[in-house]
Amino acid sequence: MNNEASISSYVARVASLGGFLDGISYLNQDRRSDFAEAFVLNAPYDHDVPDVIQTSFSHLAGMTVRPDSNFRETMGQLEQDLKSLLLVDPFVGDEQIAENMRSYLAFKIMDRLDDIINDWAQLDEDSTLLNYAPPKRFIGRHDDILGQMIFYLLRSEQVTFVLYFCSSTERF
Repeated sequence: MNNEASISSYVARVASLGGFLDGISYLNQDRRSDFAEAFVLNAPYDHDVPDVIQTSFSHLAGMTVRPDSNFRETMGQLEQDLKSLLLVDPFVGDEQIAENMRSYLAFKIMDRLDDIINDWAQLDEDSTLLNYAPPKRFIGRHDDILGQMIFYLLRSEQVTFVLYFCSSTERF
């Protein structure tokens, strides 16, 4: 497989994850209040990430993005964060069922992250998610958005992409 076809494969997998995250957003009572997506980012260095994200969100003039130094930069912490960002206001009334759904969906997202980078035919069972650099978290702010804008940077040799979550503190 040539390098160009390989890059397209990674981009397609990130786009598929983005669709999955967008679909999960519809499990909230008000889809506009909690949103998630994934997109490829062309940022060769971590210090470029805030500027590149701000450029990607040029329709939000005045948006600021900063690194979050409180994030532990592990895949385990990423999975824990995902659980807290999914199904913020679900249709399900039973909190235990909602929590089980959050855990399952976070697991499925982590599984998709593994699929984006790793070729399953070449892995042993201990190799999953090792081809990523430690994830980074960035926080975005904009005056027109009342809630949190959270970006998780995931980087491998083949592709750099972001998981983006926007959770409004005000319900519509």
